[in-house]
Amino acid sequence: MANIIIFLASPFYCSYRSIRGFEDELDGIRAGLPEVGGAKDVLIVGFDSHSLGYRHAGYYLPSYETVEYPEVKLQDGVQIFAMHERDTRLLAALPAGSYSRFVFFPLPVADAADRRYLQDIENQVGSKNLQTIRTGGVEFITGPISELPLLFPEVDGTAKAGVYPALH
Repeated sequence: MANIIIFLASPFYCSYRSIRGFEDELDGIRAGLPEVGGAKDVLIVGFDSHSLGYRHAGYYLPSYETVEYPEVKLQDGVQIFAMHERDTRLLAALPAGSYSRFVFFPLPVADAADRRYLQDIENQVGSKNLQTIRTGGVEFITGPISELPLLFPEVDGTAKAGVYPALH
């Protein structure tokens, strides 16, 4: 009985209330993203975070290409985790495609540390190049695909379609 009370009433991230809040935010993102752009036009940039991170973007929006920020430094060089149709790959270059825009996968709205982190990343790209689109109660920050190399300065920006390194 005590476990049930803790699960239902606690403020912890694993409580019923927190899980329902997370699911509501994720539903809002899934409903709103198509209004920002379709899977052939928009590349998602997800963050390495526990909640609403790169993995959530890749699994809950499988038709979109998703890349993880920041890139990873491996023995073979700097690479980017990418996911499409729930298939994870390591890329040595930014993904090629018909994308005209990228969009940051929204981080949890209630977390002040996440807002500061996103502001630092926005400053790296340059806020004059970014646009905020509000739809369905979610704020999407998007920018032209030509600005994406600013987020990944150590990665070869000239992607070669269909050429991916071996999975590790």
